[in-house]
Amino acid sequence: MSALAQLIATADAVLARREAVEPALALGCGAPVRRLATLDAERLHADAAFFDQARMRLAALRAEELSAEQESFRLALVNDLGHRAEGAAFRHLDFVVAPYTGGDLHAEAQQALSAHPLSTAAEAEAYVDLVRDYARLAREMLAHTARQQAQGIHPSAAALPAARAVLQSVIRSVPVVVTPNETRLALLAPATRHRLLDALAAAVQGDLLPPLRQLLDLLGEDCARRAPAGVGLHQYLDGEACYRHLARRHTDSALDPQALHRIGLDVLDRLDGEKAALRGQLMPGMSADDFDRFVQTDSRWRAATPADIEARFVAHVQRVEPLLPQWFGRLPAAPWAVTRADPAIEAGMTFGYFQRATPADPVGRYRYNGSDPGGRSLIGAADLICHELLPGHHLQLSLQDQAPVVHPLQRFLFSTATIEGWAVYASGLACEMGAITGFDLYGHAQMQSFMAARLVVDTGLNALGWTLEQARAFMQSRTIESPSVIDSELLRYATDIPAQALAYELGHIDIERMRQDAHEGLGAAFDVRGFHDALLVNGGYPLPVLRGQIGRWMAAMKDTAP
Repeated sequence: MSALAQLIATADAVLARREAVEPALALGCGAPVRRLATLDAERLHADAAFFDQARMRLAALRAEELSAEQESFRLALVNDLGHRAEGAAFRHLDFVVAPYTGGDLHAEAQQALSAHPLSTAAEAEAYVDLVRDYARLAREMLAHTARQQAQGIHPSAAALPAARAVLQSVIRSVPVVVTPNETRLALLAPATRHRLLDALAAAVQGDLLPPLRQLLDLLGEDCARRAPAGVGLHQYLDGEACYRHLARRHTDSALDPQALHRIGLDVLDRLDGEKAALRGQLMPGMSADDFDRFVQTDSRWRAATPADIEARFVAHVQRVEPLLPQWFGRLPAAPWAVTRADPAIEAGMTFGYFQRATPADPVGRYRYNGSDPGGRSLIGAADLICHELLPGHHLQLSLQDQAPVVHPLQRFLFSTATIEGWAVYASGLACEMGAITGFDLYGHAQMQSFMAARLVVDTGLNALGWTLEQARAFMQSRTIESPSVIDSELLRYATDIPAQALAYELGHIDIERMRQDAHEGLGAAFDVRGFHDALLVNGGYPLPVLRGQIGRWMAAMKDTAP
């Protein structure tokens, strides 16, 4: 069998294995979701063994028999499979009741239900089966958390209020969320519609709500008594090894926590100088404290309603969109939108999240947190929405969907450092394009400081023994975010998705370095549109694979130079 045939056969097997338990893959492939995520320990360990065997088969292939695009796909897949296999050893440290980790599971389930076809009796039955599978997932969340507690693994005391708030909100909203709206119900024959509603009511009350309520009870007074007062992975058995694994996975680097910590401090020192220069240009003579107080409190950066936030985001995207053809040779075909997140999962969420376009919902959406519109300054709104939509996540992931296809799985191979690093780079690019100006430039610089501070506090909390109070004081001294945002972010790093936040600034640094190296290597032949197209041709592949893509693009440019 040829190297290409082995590559395709292995990728087929991996895709089938993942599609069975990853709703996002099924949705992305345009297939109805039959089964939601799993937390079953036996299945997860079997998957890990399968992925490791697939990785070894791919690693043994002869690279010289593959084209450049095929080799990039192979390298990205080997990287992904390695992380999946290694991560299984640390699943006992996943807190599935935390706002981001648990919120993602609930959001995925609800997205799968909203995308499910519903016009025939058979589809109505399948819809009820999917709700019952949501109940199976809830039971597995309960069993996972009970197993952790039996092993003495409890969420930090500081994490419990937000975890409980998310669960309470989900319990309140689930009966409404899983019931199709009138528009969808109208597609069914009356008798089928009545049977569906009766079956859903029984499934929700009998199957889904009981384990969710039991899970909430597990986070009650007994859990609070046993919960550690400290935070961070370092306090748990295997926590240090887990954090190093997660740091490698999310940053595409082998840098240790101390090195990552120092990088963050160095970037913050540089940004302090940039912010001082901007303050001098925008408000000459005003002190730093007075300037920061002004941009935090002035009414021009405050919203009264969620609709105000949405309008601000939309206006910023509309400013950048017409400029894109000057900077990119390829543009996204999918439209974009700004939509409020489900209020049930907003508790504990800082800003919001990007939802990739799928065949069922072919729009890339930024789902923002609208729970407290007046509670934070919007001075960083331009930076944030350029990070999330254009030229950030939406552009990058839409181009990945439009990439030349080696295998369908390539649309679902992405590195956190590439995805988030590109988004941080993209907000800076919007400044370079002239789409972010005036006070919004200061908002951008402050958001950049926020990203760099993540390197410091994430490593501090999870590896270096920092307390929440230490991290809070540091964030307050180096950023202008509100106390509620800082508290939410610190819990995210220390008790929910540790190491993920390392990816943003570290990926950004690497992409900036690739552009600088290309510019220096090509001189007058450097073309920024060509650089971006070469970088994004495969979307979110790991940074080492991107470096290879840029190297081949530079060689081609040199070959064609006059």
